[in-house]
Amino acid sequence: MRLTRSFGSRPITLAGYALQVVGILLLALNGTPHSTLGIVLVMTGFASFLFAQGFGPGCQQMVYPTLSYPTELRGSGIGFTNFVAGFAGTLSMWHCPQPSPRWARRSSGSS
Repeated sequence: MRLTRSFGSRPITLAGYALQVVGILLLALNGTPHSTLGIVLVMTGFASFLFAQGFGPGCQQMVYPTLSYPTELRGSGIGFTNFVAGFAGTLSMWHCPQPSPRWARRSSGSS
């Protein structure tokens, strides 16, 4: 709440989305980890995605409907916002793994 008062809801949400994109790209570019560095990169990608979701869009999705809708519509507004967030999350998990084979680093070891 303190961050929202200091910086505003929109910049925090956009920063969260940007960090989520970085986390997903880090996962997609890394591919299947075959080394300690690869495992660290994958864990960093997951951690940055989850952290960004927690302080950015995940937290702010409850602020926008509360500020945007009158009391009579607030429950529907929060429900609609959660629906959009869940739908977008499902689409990102369905779409983002597709570029992974194309972008993933090739293993330098012989198979």
